[in-house]
Amino acid sequence: MATSPAALLAQLLDPVHRADPYPVYRQLRESGPILMPESNLVVFAGFDDCDEVLRHPASCSDRLKSTATQRAVAAGQEARPFGTPGFLFLDPPDHTRLRKLVSKAFSPKVVRALESDITGLVGGLLDQVDAAGRMEVIADLAYPLPVAVICRLLGVPIEDEAQFSWASALLAQGLDPFIAFTGQSQGIEERMKAGLWLRGYLRDLLRQRRADPGEDLMSGLIAVEEAGDQLTEEEIVATCNLLLIAGHETTAVS
Repeated sequence: MATSPAALLAQLLDPVHRADPYPVYRQLRESGPILMPESNLVVFAGFDDCDEVLRHPASCSDRLKSTATQRAVAAGQEARPFGTPGFLFLDPPDHTRLRKLVSKAFSPKVVRALESDITGLVGGLLDQVDAAGRMEVIADLAYPLPVAVICRLLGVPIEDEAQFSWASALLAQGLDPFIAFTGQSQGIEERMKAGLWLRGYLRDLLRQRRADPGEDLMSGLIAVEEAGDQLTEEEIVATCNLLLIAGHETTAVS
């Protein structure tokens, strides 16, 4: 008997299958596109289907263009509670403009300047491992290292790194596919609190860098210009916010 679409998705999200999800992936491909009307969700698993969807003019990254968001806005809900989104959540020409400006600030000089700090960070974490006599790769190295590097890239004081790590961990929960598929709101208040704190902190740091520029990325984002165009304050905050959350989590698990 064929497995129902809902059951297939449940299998995909079950931790039991995370070590080897490929049998479930194969079933998804063989089943073709899966429509879940109750959650307004469609899952495409085949290459041709995914290629067509991603290239289709109706596809968009900007949630303001979705029918569901437009209905929510019409009902009085806040579409962007955290403010301007990062360029991962924008479409051309907004995405093109923002990415072009941001890429100018990621100069080889800025990246090379971090080399000695990164070497020192890795050495310090491995010293802690040596003292403990044991190592858990994710907890002891892969997770704490990216946020520390990103903080140095942005020019965040070392004493604030713990708060950054706290905010990043909470906000990354919103990327959990279980939450995306089921719409469960557990922990959303904490994530909202973390998101608002992070945006507020980055705005304060931005004002400090405007008054006293340094060699960090945020100072570079403030200074960057292309044909007379510059990033706005909210665009810089959104870019730094995206760098912390996406850069931290993806680096840690890869």
